[in-house]
Amino acid sequence: MPRFARLTPDAYPDDEEATREFRRLTADDLLERRSDDAAVVLQTLGMDGGDTDADPDATISVALGESEALAWMRTLSAVRLVLASRLGIQTEDDHQPDDPRFGVYDWIGYRLDGLVAALDRG
Repeated sequence: MPRFARLTPDAYPDDEEATREFRRLTADDLLERRSDDAAVVLQTLGMDGGDTDADPDATISVALGESEALAWMRTLSAVRLVLASRLGIQTEDDHQPDDPRFGVYDWIGYRLDGLVAALDRG
């Protein structure tokens, strides 16, 4: 699927055969790590299936250790890559800040900046 292609990057953009071989050798491990990271995000949000009666409008405070923060960063980056594909963003020039569809994309970028800053301080 094209929207997921950015989750398994081209290692050799000028060599389709080498890229295909690289993906064959690495895609399963990469996608498994992404799945594990997403599970950490859900667990730290308390949304891992344990509490099904939670208020969907409630504010959630999340305390993250370094490994959890890194899992969040990788997961948010992956979601942002998929959103970029769906929105047609290939370069910074493709971003349209006045288009409301870009709001989630921008919000995720803001959260990623916050995680990077928090890890730099830590």
